[in-house]
Amino acid sequence: MAHLVLHPLDFEVLHADNIIRPGWLAGLYRHQWLTLLRLDQGLVEPGWSRDVTEAQFDACALRCGRTLKDRQKVTWRWTGFNFGVDLVMVHSRRQISLRRNVRQELPLLISQANSRDVIYRSSSGLTAVQLARGQEVRVLTLDEAATYPLLLAKLSSNSKHAPRIV
Repeated sequence: MAHLVLHPLDFEVLHADNIIRPGWLAGLYRHQWLTLLRLDQGLVEPGWSRDVTEAQFDACALRCGRTLKDRQKVTWRWTGFNFGVDLVMVHSRRQISLRRNVRQELPLLISQANSRDVIYRSSSGLTAVQLARGQEVRVLTLDEAATYPLLLAKLSSNSKHAPRIV
């Protein structure tokens, strides 16, 4: 259910469709709001990202796919999710990189925290990194044998501690 309310438009659609009773969403709204406040104030457990198990990650993941049609350089972003973490992905020269974007013209919409924990999964398993504002990390180097099109996915979730972003 938490994945139904990751963006303000999601709330509007849920209410307009009137499929789910508003009262059923009250606990979800509270959880999302408290998670946002904890993150914004830096009140998350230190090291939470190192303690995430594969099972927890799989149970809480939201999958959003992207298809890379060929070897050309492609840049894309996933915004509006993960409590203000603006992630930019880059595919160039058979490498995939992840950058935490911080745009100064939108200071109230994007987290300005000095660093944010990010978890991603690649063929080597779960990897936790701490991204500073504007920092970029290489996530994956594609094998020469890899053929296009390639399907990539971003996985994110909300826990009682902090969001997990992949």
